Amino acid sequence: MQSIMKWLILALVCVYLSEGRLNRIILKKGKSIRENMREHGVLEEFLEKYHIDPGLKYQFNKFSATYEPMTNYLNVRNHKKFDPKQSSTYHSTNQTYVMRYGFGSLSMILGYDTVRIQNIAVQNQQFGLSVEEANFFYYANFDGILGLANPPPNPGASLLNQIMSQNQISEPIFSFYFSRQPTVQYGGELILGGTDPQLYTGEITWAPVTEEAYWQIGIQE
Repeated sequence: MQSIMKWLILALVCVYLSEGRLNRIILKKGKSIRENMREHGVLEEFLEKYHIDPGLKYQFNKFSATYEPMTNYLNVRNHKKFDPKQSSTYHSTNQTYVMRYGFGSLSMILGYDTVRIQNIAVQNQQFGLSVEEANFFYYANFDGILGLANPPPNPGASLLNQIMSQNQISEPIFSFYFSRQPTVQYGGELILGGTDPQLYTGEITWAPVTEEAYWQIGIQE
């Protein structure tokens, strides 16, 4: 399905909020795709066709996004948009890429520009301009999907690797905190560069990654 909104940015701009070299992105509770589809009366038909549960719901501003540890790109629907003609540092590769999900696919044109996440400025970061999307994304409140995968599976340097290679964070760590009582003002945090001991008790147990592309770990019974 041709997207109603074309040339949507797959990049990320957030409100500046940092502590030392910990970069905090506040998550806010929003309606999930499932809730939006139910309100529009299309959920049952979707579930019968795809047999999945569209339940993504956390967002942040200025570009709202959901976080996906298994991809490297950021897929945007409507709301805030990016116009390549307005950026003096953007350049296109003139290459297209199709990202396939279990419920559809998304076509994008790849390009490079400076991506800013709070006080982090990632130079020459590859991202995608969405030109065609699955119907699923029409009901999403977020503006994009910020990929946090450790490559592969997708071409191009991941945002995480670029942040680390450009010495933008003190530790090669990102962490999530999810509030037990999320609100539209505060649902948790994504922290780039480490963890915040004030948000948990006890010691962190580290586990080896068995599949890098998916941050997969082994679990024994």
